[in-house]
Amino acid sequence: MKGKRKKGLMGARAYSGEKGRTQYSFPFLEAGGGGGGEGLETGTGSVEKRQVAARPRKSISARKLGANLWEVQDLLPMSWMSRNSSRPRRREARRERCRNDLTPLAPEERPQSAGSLRKHVVAASIEHRKSNVRENAAAFRKSMEVASKRIIGQRIESRVGTCKCTYSGAVKEQKTHHCEMEDLVNQIADGKLVRKGKEHGRTMAAVQSIREELDDERRLRRRSESLHRKLGKELYETKTTLSKAVKDLESEIKSRYLLEDLL
Repeated sequence: MKGKRKKGLMGARAYSGEKGRTQYSFPFLEAGGGGGGEGLETGTGSVEKRQVAARPRKSISARKLGANLWEVQDLLPMSWMSRNSSRPRRREARRERCRNDLTPLAPEERPQSAGSLRKHVVAASIEHRKSNVRENAAAFRKSMEVASKRIIGQRIESRVGTCKCTYSGAVKEQKTHHCEMEDLVNQIADGKLVRKGKEHGRTMAAVQSIREELDDERRLRRRSESLHRKLGKELYETKTTLSKAVKDLESEIKSRYLLEDLL
């Protein structure tokens, strides 16, 4: 490939241009009147004019000139071509189109002078570059659409991932909250049982104390009743004794009165 490119250059001379850019001058483009020539700059990928020393005119066919120009153009790096992933296939297609376009011209269509030949070649190269620019722009738009779709897909995937992480975190948090709720419910149930047990114990203690008080009161009542019965019996005996004593005293008084009357 390098041998073919060197052969297609037809003695191109390299020299150092402005700002360290490498430029090439081609004798087959410098042929023409006025000593003017055209140079191709590899840094920018565009045709620029510059003044060079006058060269003698050389006769060259349009087919050979176009082929050499195409090979030189293929050597020049273009910044927009480096962005395309399918560059080799498009380059081969452009070569095929250029080979088809560079068919031998009819005698009446051939330019009459080297200047008209140069203008024809430059116009053809500019038209070809325009077509390349259009193709590259279309490919760039397609690549940008693909890149935008890829970016959107990546954003969607990242969003889905964050949503999954958020959902898993929410599920874990819900599980922890559920466990905490269960623990709280169990604690409340245990507290209720403890309170119920304490209340039952206090109630039983109060009932027991009331029962003991009732038993004591019942015993006291029984004792008081027995004492009342004893007192009633004693009072009855005392009353009968007093009544007997009164009767005895009355009978004694009567008998005394009778004795006094008799005396």
